[in-house]
Amino acid sequence: MENAAGRSDDMLIIRGVNLFPSQIETVLLDMNETKTHYLLIIDRLNNLDTLELQVEVEDRFFQTESANWKIYEKKFRIMLKAQQE
Repeated sequence: MENAAGRSDDMLIIRGVNLFPSQIETVLLDMNETKTHYLLIIDRLNNLDTLELQVEVEDRFFQTESANWKIYEKKFRIMLKAQQE
């Protein structure tokens, strides 16, 4: 058996909130507006970790009136919070 390389878990702590990338993926897969491709960008700004999420959306997202980023972001946040509970 080989020695384990890297971390044994993938938990992120962003501004005191424990977050697993798998939770983000689960929410994105449940949303009809997104495709399976996404990118998590972890950075540090003024000694605080930040997380930027870039998501590829379905073409039909732009063809409807629901193509409002604020509505989409709010829906994502609500679903992610529910996933964490």
